[in-house]
Amino acid sequence: PCTVSCGGGTQHRTRSITVQAANGGVACDSTVDQRQCNDVNCPVDCVVSAWSAFGACSASCGSGTQTRTRDIVSQAAHGGASCPTLTDTSACNPDPCPVDCTLSAWSAWEGCSSSCGGGTQTRSRTVEVAAQHGGACSTVLSQSAPCNTHDCPLDCTVGNWQAWSSCSLECGGGVRTRTRGVVTAAQFGGSCDIGLQESSSCNVQACPVDCEVTEWGSYSACSLTCGGGSQTRSRSVAVQAANGGAQCPALEETVTCNAEPCPVDCVLTQWSSFDACTVSCGTGSQMRTRSIQVQAAHGGQACGVLSESQQCNTQACPVDCVLTDWTTFSTCSQSCGGGTKTRTRNVAVAAANGGKVCGATTNTVDCGTDACPVDCVLSDWSSYGPCSKSCSGGSQTRNRQILVAAAFGGKTCSATTQTRSCNTNNCPVDCVLADWTTYSSCSASCNGGTQLRTRAVVTAAAYGGAVCSATTQTRDCNLQNCPVDCVMTEWSAY
Repeated sequence: PCTVSCGGGTQHRTRSITVQAANGGVACDSTVDQRQCNDVNCPVDCVVSAWSAFGACSASCGSGTQTRTRDIVSQAAHGGASCPTLTDTSACNPDPCPVDCTLSAWSAWEGCSSSCGGGTQTRSRTVEVAAQHGGACSTVLSQSAPCNTHDCPLDCTVGNWQAWSSCSLECGGGVRTRTRGVVTAAQFGGSCDIGLQESSSCNVQACPVDCEVTEWGSYSACSLTCGGGSQTRSRSVAVQAANGGAQCPALEETVTCNAEPCPVDCVLTQWSSFDACTVSCGTGSQMRTRSIQVQAAHGGQACGVLSESQQCNTQACPVDCVLTDWTTFSTCSQSCGGGTKTRTRNVAVAAANGGKVCGATTNTVDCGTDACPVDCVLSDWSSYGPCSKSCSGGSQTRNRQILVAAAFGGKTCSATTQTRSCNTNNCPVDCVLADWTTYSSCSASCNGGTQLRTRAVVTAAAYGGAVCSATTQTRDCNLQNCPVDCVMTEWSAY
């Protein structure tokens, strides 16, 4: 067996001598043999580092996970054990998470304990879900607040009445008043509805009655429209004087009217004739005038316009035709033998109102007047002629004639002669042999052997040629008895 299972060892084998060498026979070789074995690399198992410390927990409560790792120090090789897992996970912080309590919404505020001067009102709430696992919960389940903090109403207080005032009339019944003041004003919405003033009648004897007249009526029409006239107005007695009252004033009144000078209307001359038109066509204008003979005065009719114009020569002006530039010429209709090419232009502005009419919009000229190219025309090929050889490849030829020669740059003629191979079959080749070599050494040094001579094939027969005769000859030699060599057994297993 091999000295090691991997990494390169050695193994041995032996043999024994069964026939000893004699008569000058070949001596025996070594009876022990050695060779290398198991030179494949030994398996290398994977090597990993120690586990790291566990990392932080993924959750602070309610069960999380934490992980630790290790690294590959050396990879597995040559069929060694592969690496184990490099990550390890474990549960952590399994305690339930704190749950805060849930409170109801605050109730509406209750009624105030006092309608004024400051009271209190309260509201409350309840725990709907209790706190768990150390969760938080507010202990404030009721609240109080001040209300109706305004002062309560206070009614006013008043003083004594003052002396009466003078009578409002000397006769015919007047009134007098007296007042009293507020000593303490009402506060905070208190009432002060008691009277602070009172009245009584006085001087009730009849009074003198003065004459009373109506308002003046409208003035009558003026006696003149201008230059100074007169107009009158009147009024009547509405109440006669009595009890020594004042007598009535005048009941009619006259005043001057229309004292301003009478109006003078403006007086104008007749219109002049219209002057020449400003243009001969396309609508122009022409003007006429008049002058003032008497200026308007004292509001008389004012003077009208002193000049006026009117349209003239309204007929349209002649418009001459306007053409665009010529385009470039088109491609010639024939490349040779005589063709035409054309260019055009467009009407940019059409003639109108008797203007200059448009010229031609198309222009055609001759082109391509050179003679057209004439291509070469050839006849059909003749039959091929006889082959130049009966075997091993000859040639034969065929011809064609020029019917129309190329002209004016036409396509030139291609080849008029064509040659091809024929009788490509190989000719027969007879075998050709070299001279005999000298005889070789005897195949045995004793007990009879043979020796050999040969001759080489210089040219092998081919394509039906004469075949080759024998290329070897043998004869006997060394017929004497041979020495006996040592004979050994087969090698044992290693």
